Amino acid sequence: MEIEMNDTKPRSEIWSKLAQGNTDAKKLVDQSWSRRIADAETIEQRKAIENCRRIYGQFYP
Repeated sequence: MEIEMNDTKPRSEIWSKLAQGNTDAKKLVDQSWSRRIADAETIEQRKAIENCRRIYGQFYP
């Protein structure tokens, strides 16, 4: 089952799929974190996002 993150899809749906072990949901979360890191404007922002990723990891899309 392929899922996408967008403004119309509630995060609770993604969290539900993560809890069920959905690998597409895990990939989506990884892509979301990577996008946030790439969009960081400063080194400090990038480091802060990377720290959040380490702490929250797969649980925060």
